[in-house]
Formats: sequence, structure tokens, C-alpha cells
Amino acid sequence: MKVNVLLGETREGSTKSKTTLGRTKMKSTDEREELIKDINVLLHQAYDSTLDEIYALLKRIDDVEDEEDLKTIK
Repeated sequence: MKVNVLLGETREGSTKSKTTLGRTKMKSTDEREELIKDINVLLHQAYDSTLDEIYALLKRIDDVEDEEDLKTIK
């Protein structure tokens, strides 16, 4: 049975689910580069956000430890 990738049909004309290649058209080089840039921006934003969250948690731990140290000294 020969499958038409773009239309997702068999030679007999019955409809089959589309293959991965049939779901999206090939991107041009410019489209791929733009998509990669957009993904990188999102990844960097997520990374920065994660770093901010880690810093806030570490700062809070440090503040709690400082309070405990002050209580111990008194």
C-alpha cells in the first residue's frame, strides 16, 4: 500500500492518519532561524526565571539561618 504523505491517503483513496512529515510543511531557512531565535528567547527567559527563584530560595534560607544564629547568640 503506497501512502501519499501530504494528503494522508492510500492508493485506494481511503483516508489514513497523516504522518509526521504530512503534518507540517518544510520550513525555509529563514523560518527555521526565526523559530530557533524565538525558542532561544523563551529558554533564556525560563532559565532567568529559574535562577531568580533559586536565588530567592537561597536568600530566604540564608535569612532564616541568620535569625537562628542571632537567637543562639542572645
